[in-house]
Amino acid sequence: MKFDENQKAIFQETGILCLRGLIPKSMTLAAKDGILEDLSRLRLRENGKWQTKKFDKVPPFQVTAKTAQGLRHHPAYDEVIPRELIHALNLLAGYELRAGQAHPQILVTPPQKETWSIPEMGWHVDVATRDVIPGIQIFVLLDHVGPQGGATLAIQGSHRARDLAPTGERVLEMNGRAGDVYLMDMRVVHAPSINATKNARMMLTGRYLNVNA
Repeated sequence: MKFDENQKAIFQETGILCLRGLIPKSMTLAAKDGILEDLSRLRLRENGKWQTKKFDKVPPFQVTAKTAQGLRHHPAYDEVIPRELIHALNLLAGYELRAGQAHPQILVTPPQKETWSIPEMGWHVDVATRDVIPGIQIFVLLDHVGPQGGATLAIQGSHRARDLAPTGERVLEMNGRAGDVYLMDMRVVHAPSINATKNARMMLTGRYLNVNA
């Protein structure tokens, strides 16, 4: 897998690159089914309905902390992020990267009965360095995530100028269809968001870190 010059330019300028339809449906579906199986076993989803009140009420309103303790790792999660993509990240970053975790992390944001808006709080950066790319985070959509559907929000270009305000023209919602992939420079300022739709946001994410940083 290779990135063309246009893709490289977009990533350098915005800190974010979207790759539409990169992951086969069979892989995203297997991972999605594994997550739903576990959430049903933990009664976070019953009779096809999301038990929103049982999820942690802290940003990003997803499977974390106590709700994640009973989740099991499924081999299908490891298959979602292809080795070819991981290898290509080295070329995109210009440095050798290594996995920052043993397995991809599950991101699930259930439907919430709240009005969507660009948040004022919760904006942060994972690695506070300015000189080189400290790492790249991969987000893989396992199901359709529509606008205002709980996707991670990122301020385009914020890896180059941290004082950018989270205004509409700068903020990117990482939404799309199952199999879409987002790559994010880990210096980019980002935040969780409200899921104002009727469907859960389901993604897997992995962080790949600069071994020399």
